[in-house]
Amino acid sequence: MASRRGNPILDTIARGHAADAQRRGDAVSAAGWTSIDLAQIERVIAEIDADSRDSGNDHLLAFGHRLAAYGDAHTRPGYLAECARTHPSYESAICYVDLFDGSLLSRSRDAVWQVPFSTTHLLEALLAIQTLYDPEPWHPWLDDILTRYRQVTDDVRCEDGLPAVDWSTGKLRE
Repeated sequence: MASRRGNPILDTIARGHAADAQRRGDAVSAAGWTSIDLAQIERVIAEIDADSRDSGNDHLLAFGHRLAAYGDAHTRPGYLAECARTHPSYESAICYVDLFDGSLLSRSRDAVWQVPFSTTHLLEALLAIQTLYDPEPWHPWLDDILTRYRQVTDDVRCEDGLPAVDWSTGKLRE
């Protein structure tokens, strides 16, 4: 495995992972689940050693803070729209209501395409983790995936009558 660069975001990710693991462990314990190895969860937390890490960047565990520091103008509207459609909300529920008579539908009248949402977030997470290591792992696979992702995104935007993205600036091409 590659060595860590010492980037402060590593501490932020580690502290967030430790907190998530602790919440999962607490929930599993409270529910009395026996199929989950609580000792493994405790080992994960112990390896992270969250108490000794700097908490100065913990605000980056929140999407809005990460977006302000690293995002572009196109990330927030897409993220909010996808969250509204994929999480319990008016936006997700209204797709199952007939707008003319108010009756419930057995399936959504609007397609909810999960693939772009999942692909984008998985790719962004892998790219973020990759930068923590020196040398960066997963070359040339992630480079090839990122190139293909951008091509497909531009193709889909074109099909929808939208301009392509200038990936060097994050702005739309005219």
